[in-house]
This record gives sequence, structure tokens and C-alpha cells, in this order.
Amino acid sequence: MCFTSAFRNRWIAGRANMLFAIVLGLMISTIGIYFLKTGLPPKAFWAGPNAIIGSFIFGVGIVIAGGYEAG
Repeated sequence: MCFTSAFRNRWIAGRANMLFAIVLGLMISTIGIYFLKTGLPPKAFWAGPNAIIGSFIFGVGIVIAGGYEAG
């Protein structure tokens, strides 16, 4: 989810779907961090090779497609 695209679509195009999804995700993650800080056993792990390879493929693909916010 792209924060820049969500704010742009809200004010330029009048669509707030992505902005609503981002706000909802932030609310859920805030609750999750609260539970991590209150002493429950943490379930966060380091990024594995799958995350590194996936983000590289995403980055190359989005540049080739020219479909990201900056174009």
C-alpha cells in the first residue's frame, strides 16, 4: 500500500478506499504493538530471504511497469 497514492486519490480523485485501508492497518498494528509491549511473548521475526527476494522482484517489476507513484 502506498501512502502517497492513498492521499493523492483521496484529495484529487475523491476515492478513499486505500486511505481507509491504511488507517485500519495502522489501528490494528498499534494494538499489536501494545500487546507486544505489555509482556506477551513476541512473535516478530527477522526478515528471511523470501522477504528480500520478494521485495527485489517487486521493485524491479514496478519500475518496468512504470506504475508506481513517481512513474
